Amino acid sequence: MPRRTVLVCLILLLSAGPPVSAQSRLDTSFEGIFVNMFPEKVGDRIATVKWELRCVRSSDCILQFGNTTERWDKLGSLSDSILAQARGALKYAKDHRERAAELSPTLRPLLESTADISTCIDLGYTKPPIGLDFPGYIILCTVQPNPWNKPAVLLMGSAVAGCGPAFCRYEIMPLFKTDAKEAQ
Repeated sequence: MPRRTVLVCLILLLSAGPPVSAQSRLDTSFEGIFVNMFPEKVGDRIATVKWELRCVRSSDCILQFGNTTERWDKLGSLSDSILAQARGALKYAKDHRERAAELSPTLRPLLESTADISTCIDLGYTKPPIGLDFPGYIILCTVQPNPWNKPAVLLMGSAVAGCGPAFCRYEIMPLFKTDAKEAQ
């Protein structure tokens, strides 16, 4: 390779700056506080429990519901294969919309719309618990067009039992953006 070509390549590499990580390229639609209320069986009764997801600078997300806290500190992009699975899960829920809406009434506007998964991020762990070290176990997605009158994300968790009467591959839980005062 001629010396001049090597020099030009070296200059281009150096002028490009440090490589941009997948985390820094993530969509800012995932930043903020997102909430929703979901039914949860407590003993013999079903109580409504607030789910709150806080994502900061697209690098850290913390989910709190009931007495449970889950923290994901390794957020990243998804492969095309996992994105296709997320879209397939939404299609399955739409095909089974009555049962899905019965399980999660706030899903109804999405299930009755033409909206599709737009962007997703993988919610992962720097040090994953045993058995949870694979991409796409829990993901966070946006939809377009948004069928709700407020910003929303879909928290999608792997359905380990396979396909059911409402969901397949992922269970889908919509969460709605709120400000810090409303979240209190």
